[in-house]
Amino acid sequence: NLEEFEAEKRRYSNLKGPLKQLKIETEEFARLYDAAGNCTELAGRFAQLSGDLENLETRGELEAQMEDEQNSADAIHDNPAVIEKYQQRKIEISDHEKKLSQMRRTHEDIVKSFEPMKANWEGRIRALIKVVNGLFSEYMAALGNRGNVYILEDKSYDKWGLDIKICFRQDGEMQTLHKNFHSGGERSVATIMFLMALQDSVISPFRVVDEINQGMDEPNERQVFKRIVENSIDKPNGPLRPQYFLITPKLLQGLTAMEKEDVTVHFVMNGPYNIKDYRDWNIPRFIKKRKELNSGAAGSSKQRRLS
Repeated sequence: NLEEFEAEKRRYSNLKGPLKQLKIETEEFARLYDAAGNCTELAGRFAQLSGDLENLETRGELEAQMEDEQNSADAIHDNPAVIEKYQQRKIEISDHEKKLSQMRRTHEDIVKSFEPMKANWEGRIRALIKVVNGLFSEYMAALGNRGNVYILEDKSYDKWGLDIKICFRQDGEMQTLHKNFHSGGERSVATIMFLMALQDSVISPFRVVDEINQGMDEPNERQVFKRIVENSIDKPNGPLRPQYFLITPKLLQGLTAMEKEDVTVHFVMNGPYNIKDYRDWNIPRFIKKRKELNSGAAGSSKQRRLS
């Protein structure tokens, strides 16, 4: 460019003086021409050096580059719109840099103010899952199984989750609760035990579970029903428990937990021979009729014995 060319010219000018002085001093020690007037070897070298220095001033590349730079500079000076546009863009860039700096400071302030809330929330979640994990492990152990609940954490909260690991064999390996690894009955047992563990930590006026006992074997179903009752009835000097509705098409016979006073059983009769009008549902009349039937059956039995 133009600056480089000017630098080369200054360098050339600076070299001319020392070269001339060097030539004078050299002539004092060595002759440039012999007695016949022919150039000596030293004179030839000086001539070559002088030619190289002269070529620096006339190199085509530097001259062409200088001309291009000059034309570009002239074009800018001849077009005020370009200069005005440049100044405008310069102001816009400065404004955007200020806004960006302000946004960065605001972002840093928000992040700093968020840290205490983040630490508090994460601490409460970890404490809650610690309690749930302890209860879940206890309930699963009562059934002869193993189970744990872990938090899956991530930088993004929408990727947080729970990992429920269970094992229904003493020598087996803990696996994440999944339909590909566990049967329907095993998943039902693990699910209801997790809900029971979560129940004391979540406030709710009532809970409804539909056919949770389906697919369970008899021992597990009895243990699950017992756990539901124990976690649902009020205990002396304890907190009030929410109502628990268990909807199921069948229950096992001989469930001892059914004898609790807080347990109420509703039978939903459905079919073409059932009472169609609720006003016909008269418990005292049903009891009276049953007594009459029982008395009639007892009389018939007595008459058969006498005969």
